[in-house]
Amino acid sequence: MDIALAVIITFFLTTLGCVFIARSYFLKKRKAEDKELHKVLEHVANKQNESQMILASLNMGVIAYSFDGILLLSNQAASEIFPEIPHHIRDFIDSYDQDQKLRSDLILEKNKSEITKIINEQTYNLTLEKRILGNKKRPAYIIIIQNITAQVMEDQQRKEFVANVSHELKTPLTTIKTYSESLLDWGIDEKSKDSIKKDMSKLYTGSIRMEQLINDLLLLSRIDGKAIYTNIEKRELMPVIRNCIERILSQADQKHIDISSYAVSGRVFAYIDKMSFERIILNLISNAIKYTPEFGEVKVYVGSLVEDVYIKIVDNGIGIPDELQKNIYKRFYRVDSTGSREHGGTGLGLSIVKELVDLHNGQIDLKSQTGKGSEFMILLPSIKKTLRNALYQLNENGQTTNVVTKAAEPELIELAKSLNIVAQWKSLQQDEIKLILKEIEMNY
Repeated sequence: MDIALAVIITFFLTTLGCVFIARSYFLKKRKAEDKELHKVLEHVANKQNESQMILASLNMGVIAYSFDGILLLSNQAASEIFPEIPHHIRDFIDSYDQDQKLRSDLILEKNKSEITKIINEQTYNLTLEKRILGNKKRPAYIIIIQNITAQVMEDQQRKEFVANVSHELKTPLTTIKTYSESLLDWGIDEKSKDSIKKDMSKLYTGSIRMEQLINDLLLLSRIDGKAIYTNIEKRELMPVIRNCIERILSQADQKHIDISSYAVSGRVFAYIDKMSFERIILNLISNAIKYTPEFGEVKVYVGSLVEDVYIKIVDNGIGIPDELQKNIYKRFYRVDSTGSREHGGTGLGLSIVKELVDLHNGQIDLKSQTGKGSEFMILLPSIKKTLRNALYQLNENGQTTNVVTKAAEPELIELAKSLNIVAQWKSLQQDEIKLILKEIEMNY
């Protein structure tokens, strides 16, 4: 009996041990499997989140419909473009394809179709494509929406520009052709000296106008292509401005217009390209003279304003209406095309001024009132501001990032040398930067 009981107890304990061992094994295995499953689920979730983040970060709208037309996904950009994204592709086409191009292309089983759509004054390109997603056998429908408003505007401006150039060239060419034909038809012997002189004067005027237009177009082309040569250096502004006034004085004398210049803040310096700066000043003063009646006045002020220097050209001429002022820097734009033609010019002057001011890291502002004159003010960065900006750029990038701060770099190197600082810009210590900044503040 004792032996049987011992056997039973031993069997029971052995079985129980095996159960515990098996249970422990399976629990451990299940835990490992759960862990692995958790990793897989986490990986899938991360991939899904990454996909959503990528879709959300796109600058284009993306909408996906399944092969049977059910909405699968759309990103935030698409939601911002469309007030409502239909649940079915059929409803999407009904809502946004009034010309039925997408529908007809789908019926014809084309893999790709495009339409242009204007929504909230913005122009979008909608592309519908059939694509196989993953291991699916049937293609889904992917709609990609791109904002092409800027591109459309550029194309329109390009067309207008070509049309304007053609028109502006045609005017002097017509003059040259007309008076050339007159001389050829009538002959020099048949005309008086005064008539011949008058015809030749017209020919000369037409050729000068064509030359001005071509030179202006070439300059704008170089500016647009970043190919304009500049020799930017530190200069005192008033002597340059007074030289410009002397050059244009005869034009003012013809209309008995008084031109005067004033230094408001003592000697004012800035980093400028002398030829470009002269062109800015000559153009603005010339415009002021053209649109100021006889016995009027044009005043030029030069001074400092906080960390900028300014040049103001003020006249008491006809002024510019408020509603037209936003367009005056557009190429070939004329406030009064008839008046502009009477006064000459190419219609490109103010657009060139704006481009050249931008080249100097400056800005130009206009205040004008009809019948009371105009005030153009140019703001350029002061020497102090330019040197500080150059230091920041050199410290951060190891090089300057524009032509103005690049022109200031040699002076900054000399300044560092005077403080016994080696101009290894990206490796400067904070106390060295502070020392250079302090020197700039004290001496400029």
